[in-house]
Amino acid sequence: MERCGASPEGAADIPDAELRTELLGLFGIGGETADDLMLYVFSRRTFVADTYARRLFAFLGFDVPAGYLAFHKAYSPVVLDTSLSVKDLQEFHGLIDEFGKAYRDDAAKSESFLGGWRA
Repeated sequence: MERCGASPEGAADIPDAELRTELLGLFGIGGETADDLMLYVFSRRTFVADTYARRLFAFLGFDVPAGYLAFHKAYSPVVLDTSLSVKDLQEFHGLIDEFGKAYRDDAAKSESFLGGWRA
């Protein structure tokens, strides 16, 4: 982080994987926080595979590996293979989180607009 002056603009030339690795090397930064920073601070295309996303994907019938890293590795390539922009990915993450807050359990999710949908 020192080489970019702790500035998002200063990190513009650092490849995504390298930047994420540097973030993960900072004390207290785990996978989810690193991905949040990548998406919202550094404006990089990434998938935030948080608890809300894991719960939603599981409800929809997708095979969801346990843990952040395994879920991220499984689904990040699929999400990033789309044409979603950084702004779109920020909205996607926000919508997943808002859905998770509004429909906290499977019974509530079953009553939502996604109730009849399964993978």
